[in-house]
Amino acid sequence: MALVRVCCVSAVRLYAPTQVPRFVSSYKKTIAEKLGLPEPPKKPISNYFHFLEHHREDVLKEFPDLRQKEVITKLSHLWQNLSPAEKEEWTQKSEREKAAYDIQYINYVKMMNPKDLNKMKKLEKKLKNKKQQKYIRRRKNIEGEKLGKPKLPNSPFMMFLELLKIPELSRKEFSLEAGRRWQSLPEDEKKVFLEKARKERDQYERELTEWEAKMAKEGRYDLLRSKQKIMYKLFLPRHQDQQT
Repeated sequence: MALVRVCCVSAVRLYAPTQVPRFVSSYKKTIAEKLGLPEPPKKPISNYFHFLEHHREDVLKEFPDLRQKEVITKLSHLWQNLSPAEKEEWTQKSEREKAAYDIQYINYVKMMNPKDLNKMKKLEKKLKNKKQQKYIRRRKNIEGEKLGKPKLPNSPFMMFLELLKIPELSRKEFSLEAGRRWQSLPEDEKKVFLEKARKERDQYERELTEWEAKMAKEGRYDLLRSKQKIMYKLFLPRHQDQQT
């Protein structure tokens, strides 16, 4: 393993084995695919996941009615009850794959143009930032709901969709058929959904404005929309000073 580290440092100065970027996105396409570049070798799985993969089918055959979560729970119990010697077999398998992977990855990085590697690093960072921002937004939405934030109303199409019943279609087929029916809906019928959506949107905006005013008074500017955040930060302290 020490030899691997030495080779890696001498051959590729910027990347130590533990620092070589994996360049794998959680999105549908990997980062390499997005940039049209060769795929890096696939990172090997741990000893535990090797065990899960090997015994999953056996558990399913013995307990065919178990749900996925229950299958994982049962496999986890089996893993915990293994003897140290039995676990060591899976650990050695994982370590052999890791050693081979490190060498393959060194060769991959040596083969790649440094500019392309830099592009991959930048895109990886960008995607991580997007994922983090998405998580923050989701967390704020959950907190907002707990504090009574008004729920965003449905669009006209979603209102139409709630009333639509098309049996025995896959999700994709249902979406296509629903879109076709919405497009072919007579204007007078479509207008009903548009008007209802407009009224609900107006009511939502009024309720949201009241809720944001309340949150601003409590100092929860982080839950406000950007424009409202600026407005309340500028004018609310001044208004409070005038009242005192």
